[in-house]
Amino acid sequence: FTVPFTAAALEYSGFLELDNGDPGNCNDGNVDAWLLSDPPMTFCQSECTIGWTTPGEYVEYDFESVVSMTVQVTARVASFSSKVFRMELVGEEGADSGDINTPGQGWSAFEARTWVVDVSSGMHTLRVWFTDGSMNLCSVSVNEV
Repeated sequence: FTVPFTAAALEYSGFLELDNGDPGNCNDGNVDAWLLSDPPMTFCQSECTIGWTTPGEYVEYDFESVVSMTVQVTARVASFSSKVFRMELVGEEGADSGDINTPGQGWSAFEARTWVVDVSSGMHTLRVWFTDGSMNLCSVSVNEV
């Protein structure tokens, strides 16, 4: 991907899956995922959402910035009750969002959570950590501010 972009949840470049089995009707054999219906599908710009997450799992998205810039990273997330997740640029000191709370309004009640960070020109890896688990992720976006 090159900034600006939106990546569907299953367009990840790397992942850590800690539980056995791949539940869901949209999984790719690596991470747990299920099919979305509208309106979440339209909001998410994705047909599937990653779900059944457990604490410590993550997905990664590689992207390129052609120049140094400030970007807004957006994760579209949902959960039954409020949970915590984090976003970071792997291997880049100080490039961590800190704890971010999910909306906690239901498994299909997706909301955008954002993080603003400076990136240099070149390749980067965005990691979305499922700190608490028990949340859904349907897409991520990176856009210049």
